[in-house]
Amino acid sequence: DNVSEGINAFEKTIAAAGLPEEQRLDIRRQVGNLYLSQENYVKCLEHMKVVLKEDDHIKAEDHIMVGYAYVQLGDFSKARTQVETAISLSPKPTIVWLQMLSAIYYETKAYREGIDVVLQILTLNPNKPEAYWQQLAAFYSLAAQERKSLAVLELANHKALFNKPKQYIHLANLFRYHRAPRYAAELLDYTIENQLIE
Repeated sequence: DNVSEGINAFEKTIAAAGLPEEQRLDIRRQVGNLYLSQENYVKCLEHMKVVLKEDDHIKAEDHIMVGYAYVQLGDFSKARTQVETAISLSPKPTIVWLQMLSAIYYETKAYREGIDVVLQILTLNPNKPEAYWQQLAAFYSLAAQERKSLAVLELANHKALFNKPKQYIHLANLFRYHRAPRYAAELLDYTIENQLIE
């Protein structure tokens, strides 16, 4: 296919003598990207590890590509190092990068670090926070900070971010767990009265 032909052509170019090192690295990046698109993560890493050895020419995106390949291979520890490095190199990391790091923190049980990343996502993207509020509450809960988890969900409810019956029921259960049955009852009454749950 065309991608395989492109990879072969690029690899021949990389092997050719006389090519300036910066161009060789750019071609390696392209080859790494092509392997990534073919889900050949090992070959992607093979090329990108060469790129990462060149301190003068490394880009944050290089670390993201390597981190993504490690995620796909299930090596979350190596992925974490790469994505954290990319974010530290970037003056304005993208939400996608932060989401990847959040998922990595979840997989590696680094819940406190996950809290910080989700807070950063909420700061960058305050207009679409529904899922992020849920993630933040989950990280607080996993980090044994149940009261903060409850506070986050209560705030999300007050901001009218809930749109599923199970979200209201979960919040009501948290109220009961924290010995606030009156709030649980009021919430359930409100949701039933407004046909938010059946």
